[in-house]
Amino acid sequence: MKKILLPLFLLLTFVASAQLNNRFYSNGSAIFVSKIGAYASNTFLEWRQIQQPSTYNWSYADGLVQANQSAGLRTMITLKCVHPINADDSIPGTCAYLLDNGTSDNNSNWPLVSADTTKWKNFVLALVDRYDGDGTNDMSGLIYPVRQWHIIGQEWQRVWCSQYPNSSLASAQEFVKLVNMTYKVIKTKQPSDTISFAGIDVRNEAEAFYDGYFPSSQTTFRYDNNCSGSPLYLTKSQLASVPSFLPDRNNVMYIFKNALFDEIDLHEYGNWQHIPNFVQWAKDSTFGKPVVIMEGGGPFCKVGETLYHSASDTDGRLPAPLVRDNASYVVYYFITGLASGVRKLHWNPGPEYGVWGAWWGDLNLLSINLIPKPSAYTYRFLAKTIFSNANADTVIKITEADTNLYHYQINPLAMNVIWSTNAADSFLVSGTGTLYTWDIPTTCDSLGFPSMYPTSCDSVFPMNNYSVSGSHTIYLNNNVPVFYSWNNVLTASENILNADNYSVKIYPNPFSTQTILQTNKLFKNATLTVYNSFGQQVKQIKNISGQTVTLFRDNLASGLYFVRLTEDNKTYATKKLVITD
Repeated sequence: MKKILLPLFLLLTFVASAQLNNRFYSNGSAIFVSKIGAYASNTFLEWRQIQQPSTYNWSYADGLVQANQSAGLRTMITLKCVHPINADDSIPGTCAYLLDNGTSDNNSNWPLVSADTTKWKNFVLALVDRYDGDGTNDMSGLIYPVRQWHIIGQEWQRVWCSQYPNSSLASAQEFVKLVNMTYKVIKTKQPSDTISFAGIDVRNEAEAFYDGYFPSSQTTFRYDNNCSGSPLYLTKSQLASVPSFLPDRNNVMYIFKNALFDEIDLHEYGNWQHIPNFVQWAKDSTFGKPVVIMEGGGPFCKVGETLYHSASDTDGRLPAPLVRDNASYVVYYFITGLASGVRKLHWNPGPEYGVWGAWWGDLNLLSINLIPKPSAYTYRFLAKTIFSNANADTVIKITEADTNLYHYQINPLAMNVIWSTNAADSFLVSGTGTLYTWDIPTTCDSLGFPSMYPTSCDSVFPMNNYSVSGSHTIYLNNNVPVFYSWNNVLTASENILNADNYSVKIYPNPFSTQTILQTNKLFKNATLTVYNSFGQQVKQIKNISGQTVTLFRDNLASGLYFVRLTEDNKTYATKKLVITD
């Protein structure tokens, strides 16, 4: 599989991109992230990892950036500005800090937020300056400048050395001051950089439920992550009676209203069916800010059941239901998220129960023995078939045949994915031609560890095809998604290029008689292909030379189409086109 590196400007505008939240700071992990189709890796930094008493030690941060670069990955930096310390942050005002040289600062140089914050401001400025790629004070050998930043937000209750009690409005106000100062420092140096407010999680999902964003038929919300005991379900009135719930909700609304950031980042661990509700709440609460999902994982456990896999099981062998459902969850999250308007999504590649542990049920792409799980191959399939299409900005929920069957269409090649929440179900596909289907892997640990998963587990390659004239039944079992298309999408999307080097404008669009496509590339022998909304080719113009081409409607019906511009087996653009009467 060819590695697809999506351009950063696409990331910041419309593309649903493949990115990973990389908690493993090594060259090997960066290579893994690259191989499964991601173009960028998130790097988590704390102040204490760089700050020395009177200078900065960049070796740790430089190592992360260099590892990403060696694998062809961009770096996104997550800043944890809520507390730069190893301290008991449950005690207001405690700010003991263990410096890298082993001496304890004990609050002498780390002031309260309301006091002088010059040290933090200078640190952020130095960090931006080192990785901005302007040729001054840059890291030696910097290839890909940092253009995206995440500011950790879910720990606002324990704001940096705050003298205020947790969950108080004063604490939220101090946190907003710190976030806004950080935002202004970055934007003053690099105005085009994107800053995410990161970490809106299941606690805030409860707030979405309380605020009326869930269906009226759902009268309770699960308010715990405990899979081993009886689940805790609360009504809205019961949520309101939880002492910290309403104060925290009101303070989060204050932060959303007053903090400076470019996009809101959700952490979605749990029920993928809540994604549309959670996303809409986040959009409305942040006054229309774009939504990203920076962390995802699952499933935690099923209602009324215990954990699939306990933290004490360290042999790396995962039970079959967990392998199956984890691989399926990657599809559930990404497809439902994209259909809900999420602009980009991330996934954690780290090993099972590593770093965060079973506490979070954080079922990632690697096993505990650092071997790719079926979910890694599922992610890779999505990266190749969806993320590599630079204009894949339309994932539409087509039908819901009943309350348990989901059917999505993924443009521009009209690939489809279906799954059912019934244990067994089927879906009838109608059409004429060759129907291709792809099944995600579910039982790839059959060879045992530490062996690598067999080639048959790589869902990018195995597929079935059927000659159909009329209808074909696709059988769904055990909630596992099935992809299907009337095109071999893997061949069609093999050679997507970095689109930041090329631009295509279509005007007018919509049009009724003819339209013009203009590009900044001088073509010598290009081909323009028009597809209908089912992914079927309906028109083609060959031997195009120059920088403009006129497309006539001829006998095409009104509706949505996609045009693809190619030359020498390379795709330079895929654009939506609308024909009207």
